[in-house]
Amino acid sequence: MAIPRFLRETCAGATAVAAAGITLATLFSAALVIDHVWLVDQRDSLKSAANAAVVAATIRLRELPGSMSDDDVDADLLAVATRYVRLNLAANLREGARARMDDTLEVKLTSNRTLGTVAVTASADLGGTLLSKRILAYAGPADGMTVNSGAEGSIGATELVLAIDVTGSMLDNLDGVRVASGDATSRINIVRRAAVDLVDVLASFENSTIAVGIVPWNYRVRLNQATRARWETDGWAVYPSERSYPHPTRGPPGSDQFLPVSQSMPSRSRLPSTCRAWAGCVDMRVVDAALRPSFSNALPSVEPFLMNFFTDQTTSPDRQYVSYQCQAYTRSASNRRGGEEPLCYDLDRAPWGQDLCRSGDIQADGPWRVSPQDDCRGAEVMPLNADLTAVRSRLRGLGVSGSATYSSAGIAWAMRLLASSWRDVWGDSVHPMDADTGVQKVIVLLTDGEDNHLRNSRVHRRQGCTAAKNQGITVFTIAAMHPSRVRGDLARELRACSSQNDDPDGTYFFANNATPDALREAFADIARQMIKLRRTY
Repeated sequence: MAIPRFLRETCAGATAVAAAGITLATLFSAALVIDHVWLVDQRDSLKSAANAAVVAATIRLRELPGSMSDDDVDADLLAVATRYVRLNLAANLREGARARMDDTLEVKLTSNRTLGTVAVTASADLGGTLLSKRILAYAGPADGMTVNSGAEGSIGATELVLAIDVTGSMLDNLDGVRVASGDATSRINIVRRAAVDLVDVLASFENSTIAVGIVPWNYRVRLNQATRARWETDGWAVYPSERSYPHPTRGPPGSDQFLPVSQSMPSRSRLPSTCRAWAGCVDMRVVDAALRPSFSNALPSVEPFLMNFFTDQTTSPDRQYVSYQCQAYTRSASNRRGGEEPLCYDLDRAPWGQDLCRSGDIQADGPWRVSPQDDCRGAEVMPLNADLTAVRSRLRGLGVSGSATYSSAGIAWAMRLLASSWRDVWGDSVHPMDADTGVQKVIVLLTDGEDNHLRNSRVHRRQGCTAAKNQGITVFTIAAMHPSRVRGDLARELRACSSQNDDPDGTYFFANNATPDALREAFADIARQMIKLRRTY
């Protein structure tokens, strides 16, 4: 009887041991599950905090001045990132775990100032059980975990037009002082470099479709030789039969004589042979004799443009007079000062032996005569081009010409480069997409002074900027001069011209350009704002 009892007790013991083993295994499994849940929760908290730090540091990067050194920038951004990691973790940790986090948190940061991107690595001991720290041996330090978070830039199909003031004052430095030809501190040289920098940033996105156009403007624009040949052949640009002026043209000082607002032009065949070839400048489309521009995108095959054969640079009607017809002028040449003499062009009174087609004034016994295409030379419009190497080459060679400022010309022609209906006009294939849906369209309008071409230039610019924004175009404006030279009205008008009021969180108007570096940073900031940032890891 002893043996069965022994067997019974032995079986009972084995069962108890087995039960204890099962219970222990169950508890261990439960501990694993609990630790795993804790790990996932804490890793998610640390990852969320690092993500918040990336966003905060990226925003901060766009606010920092370009004059800061790379080391100072990274130090500033690291402080921002660390603060955001602490704030976001503290909200999800118990008091004891918070103290451990404060003692062990380590944040590292790298930034790319060109693209405006930031990457953050965060490590911390957030507590846990012996199982999670030793047995599971999760990735990271023995007493902490590490997460990475970063953002990268991307840019979709983009069409950008740089509408750049090329008037004579662009040869001054930012303080308005004329510098030697080729001086690196001249406005035009700073702008050349800055614009190339912007294109360099866009070119770094090799898998994106990007096209850039250039509109050099003064008080008009000039088409390139191939374009103007086609326009003339197809009748898209026509020789004017009449020239209109924005006000009655006055005769000699002290005279009561006035010439009419509209003056008939001679036939083209009467022009000197060297004058007959069109140099490529075109008139603005106007709606009346007051020269109000229409900013119409009607195709030139439907609404041809006038060849700009006759100058109209009147900035002060009481001092400078421009007309086709010359009136009698009896004062001697020695008494002519400061633009008081009339400017005109008259075939019948042209002095013998003078080339009326060359640029510049021609002095005669009477008024000063000017070329029928005065100032129609220099920089030409470059239609949208996906070959960014060619764009950079054109920007590096951008020249200066023109004596009057009329930013409406820059806006109007920038819109025509971006208009999908004009693709065939420009010879096309450069637009990134067949349709405009999803295409980012941008105009950068740069000027170095107030418009002075017509009495209502400010109104015209306002109308042009409104028309561009109504077409879904983002407009950036830049004042290429020292802030002290940006008078109140100009600052307000350029800001209103830009897309600033449509997006108060962005920066679309740049007027604080006291140094070459500040002006170059304005272009860099525009490039960054064209890039869409997304968190990628």
